[in-house]
Amino acid sequence: MIRSEREPWPLLAFLFLAGLACRGWFLWTERGSPFAAVPIVDAREYHLWASSIASGQGLLAVWAHHSPVYPLFLAVFYKVFGASPWPVFWFQALLGALTAVLCGHAAWKAWQDGPASVAAGLAAA
Repeated sequence: MIRSEREPWPLLAFLFLAGLACRGWFLWTERGSPFAAVPIVDAREYHLWASSIASGQGLLAVWAHHSPVYPLFLAVFYKVFGASPWPVFWFQALLGALTAVLCGHAAWKAWQDGPASVAAGLAAA
């Protein structure tokens, strides 16, 4: 098989849009859910910790058994967008769509096969 040096940009764009569409549809269907509006279990702990960081109380204001990386990430979003989970949900949807692109690109690099790339990307989507 002759390997092509051409990158599959249309295929990767399709994977990104498909992954984002799946995640966007899910977020749209969950917009009225009480489970999305009220954080529970770990989400509640991360929310409380991030809120304390964003309000200036520091990293050690809330005791937690998790790494502080995700609460720091949330605190940045809370400072910029307020303490709503929706901007974070949409950012995570974008990251998930990029994961589909990376899986499709890895399959393309390994096999140079369009259908295999689409399958890998859609599996990640």
